[in-house]
Amino acid sequence: MEIDSLTVNPAVSVPALARNMMRKHAWQFTAFVGGFLFDVVTLGRIDDLTFLISQTAWIATLSAWLVVELLERESLLSFEPWSDKGPRWRKVLSYRDLIPQFLFGGLLSVHAIFYFKSADGIASWIFVGLLALALLANETPHFTRSKAPVRFGLLSLCVVSFFMFFWPIVLGWVGSVPFALGILSTLIFFELLQRAVIKRGIVARVARRAVVWPASGVLLVFMGLYLLQWIPPVPLSAQKIGIYHNVEKVGDEYRLSMEAPQWKIWWRGDEVYHAQPGDRLFVFTRIFAPRSFRDEIRVRWAKWVVGRSASRWEDWDSIPLTLVGGRENGFRGFAFKSNFEPGQWRVSIETSDGREIASMKFDVVADLADRPRVFRYEFE
Repeated sequence: MEIDSLTVNPAVSVPALARNMMRKHAWQFTAFVGGFLFDVVTLGRIDDLTFLISQTAWIATLSAWLVVELLERESLLSFEPWSDKGPRWRKVLSYRDLIPQFLFGGLLSVHAIFYFKSADGIASWIFVGLLALALLANETPHFTRSKAPVRFGLLSLCVVSFFMFFWPIVLGWVGSVPFALGILSTLIFFELLQRAVIKRGIVARVARRAVVWPASGVLLVFMGLYLLQWIPPVPLSAQKIGIYHNVEKVGDEYRLSMEAPQWKIWWRGDEVYHAQPGDRLFVFTRIFAPRSFRDEIRVRWAKWVVGRSASRWEDWDSIPLTLVGGRENGFRGFAFKSNFEPGQWRVSIETSDGREIASMKFDVVADLADRPRVFRYEFE
């Protein structure tokens, strides 16, 4: 009988076996933390060529290792000759589960970080939560003992999430075409992987069950989440959004005018906007976009309308902006609205396919007092 890759020996006491298992899981956790910290330390821009190459190398290495594991489970490959070389090799081989643990932890953590940066709104946070659950599942003893379909399913999650930001970076825009290319690329990847394992002696039925079906299931979930607009718009990420009384360009900077008191450092501009006749609502945003990126985004204004039977957000305007990437501190842009009334408002920055990059709610209050207004300024 084998428990968690540690062979039970009748001569070994139960406490000793428990200590060995705890030591094994401690090493697995260390491998995960190592993979995560490696990513955090080496993580740069999402569009860096070095980063994209390293992600490709990690996926290729993990895929090769999972194929080796599948061949071993189907008795087409054995580590026994290495175990016969002595106790040191047996000890090394007993920890071979740390290799996929480290690689899965590294891939899932870096993807979770970038999707976390792009997430805005409850729907996107649900998607990031699913990634986080996959990240935690990677650390459970059950996962390390899981059969091939579970591991290849998690691999397909890594592959498709990689292609979701790879194609927008290559093409320079987001939308249904880059998404479709991501799905197609993942299908081709797993079709080639299936052919590779069949070529090495795996029965076609086993290869489909272990490799293709889990990947197909993950892709169906991804397509459903995309139709629901729950997938964050990676590689875009909002760095700033705020409501102001005025935005004007001064040299290479934007001067943002607001009435908000300085001690309310958590406010994004005038979250309570005191409106006088002739005022305009300005929204300013700063968005990270990769180099050579050029796409249309939209600024959507909506007002909360209270009805007799139900209340809802009512769209008022949708203003297009051209997003140009490459600036280290993010693309800066603004839009304004002259036609508005008191009430609760929401402004959203969206991609051309309707996914939310950033949003905020604010209140417009009629200011009927005849008083001079004192503005303070931020510079971007």
